[in-house]
Order: sequence, then C-alpha cells, then structure tokens
Amino acid sequence: MKKIVASSFLLLAIITGCNEQKPTVTISQDDARPSYKMFLITPEKISRNGEKIGCGDGIISVPVFSEDKVDTINEKLSSAYNQLLNFKTTKPPEDDQLNALANSDLKLDSVDFKDGKATVNISGQLSLSGVCDNPRVEAQLFTTGLQFSTEVTNLEINLNGKPLKDALSVK
Repeated sequence: MKKIVASSFLLLAIITGCNEQKPTVTISQDDARPSYKMFLITPEKISRNGEKIGCGDGIISVPVFSEDKVDTINEKLSSAYNQLLNFKTTKPPEDDQLNALANSDLKLDSVDFKDGKATVNISGQLSLSGVCDNPRVEAQLFTTGLQFSTEVTNLEINLNGKPLKDALSVK
C-alpha cells in the first residue's frame, strides 16, 4: 500500500512539476486577507455608479485575494493584473457577469511605477467576440489599475508593445 501511495505521489509531483504553474484566482470570502478587486462586465446593465460601457454594459467589482505578499504599488498592480488575466472562465460568480478576457491568452510582462504613473505591459493573443468586447476589455484593464487611485494618477497599458487603444482599434 505504501508503495502505491508513494508512486502516486511521485507521479503527481512529476506531472505538476512539468507544467508551468499560473497563479490561481480565488474569490475573496475573508476580509482579513490582502484584497483587491477584479472587474467584470455586466452585459446590458448599467454599472452601479451609472456608468455605461460601450454597448450599454456596466462594470462590477468582485473582491479577490492573493496569497503573495504585496506591499508596494508594483506588487499590488502585478497581483491584481495577474488575477484578472488568469481568471479563465466566462461564467463568473453571478450569471449576469462576464469576463471579456476569458478567451484571450494574455500574460503580464511588467509593471513600472514612477511619480504616480503606472505603465503596464501585457503580451499574448487577444481574442474578442465582436465589437462590444473592445470597450469591455479596455474597461476591465483600466479599471483594474485605477482601483489604486490614491497612488496611481496616470495609467498606461501596452499590449504587445502598442498602446492598448491602438491594439483594440478596429481600423
């Protein structure tokens, strides 16, 4: 019996060791942990603050937490963006929410912060499901960084080396 358990454990260690581990996203149920917000879209519903995005959608915050130690603004931004980019489900906690980034294969390359300006560099393949996804993606990505508005006063997001607005342009 011990041999089977040990072999199973070794096989599991080999399998998981060969796969690149991505940070997991956990919806926060515990206010005592470092908490941030992940921003999701509420299709065809106005945001709680009355804001409309693109095709009449709204945006809603969902509390999440990171088990990483996050003290600096760079660490906070990195954690928040990694959580959003790794949330690979189109069916979030509530039926009336969606993640416009779920079908994209994006990763955070770097976050630079100086004198109130944050520059977020993302790379990968953006997969959109129509023109309504452009403003959804833009809203999710910008709102994620601007949740730290006491520190971040200017936000620049680049996708594959281009400003996000250019990457999302339908021209």
